[in-house]
Amino acid sequence: MDVVSSAAAAASVLWLLLSLLCQSTAGQDEATCSTEVLVRRNTVLRTAPMKPLTLNCTIRWQNCDTEPPVTWCKLLTDINCVQLDPTQKHHMSIYQERTPGGENEMISRLKFHHVTKHDDGLYRCKISQSVISHAINISVSETPHTTTESPPIRTDPDWLIYVCVCTACAVAILIVIIICFCTLRGGHHFTGHCLCTELLRSQSGQVI
Repeated sequence: MDVVSSAAAAASVLWLLLSLLCQSTAGQDEATCSTEVLVRRNTVLRTAPMKPLTLNCTIRWQNCDTEPPVTWCKLLTDINCVQLDPTQKHHMSIYQERTPGGENEMISRLKFHHVTKHDDGLYRCKISQSVISHAINISVSETPHTTTESPPIRTDPDWLIYVCVCTACAVAILIVIIICFCTLRGGHHFTGHCLCTELLRSQSGQVI
């Protein structure tokens, strides 16, 4: 009887040790499941009412059995973020997409099919109370101030070069013609002066 009692006691102790070991292993597995949310700090999205708009939140995880559940909320105060329920707001939807080649990464999207002035505010995505993204600011305005880059002004100087070259050629040709006329007039011994000089004298005489 003593042997049987000792064996039963040993079996009980062994079973207890195995249970504790399994619980410890399970606790370690849960501890190694790490998650994070990635949203650029100070993100501001400006749009006009009744326009579609999509908010993106990247989710990453390691050593987790399943994809972490993602929720979206709207900040009413610094500490009060009300969870969004798309079933109650028909103009929005929430869905997840796996990133290309990302085994442990996906993007959670909050899509507004048409935003309204009531949608103006701060939004966050989160996995738990401790894993929360930076706020995304939605600014809804009739005339949203968007930053646009003006197209570069093209300056094509080719036509200026052509004008300058043509003008220079015309001036040079005119000078050559005047020199030729002066030479011819001087060679025929009409006055011994250039034609341009005679023209200037005639014009001066008329003025007088």
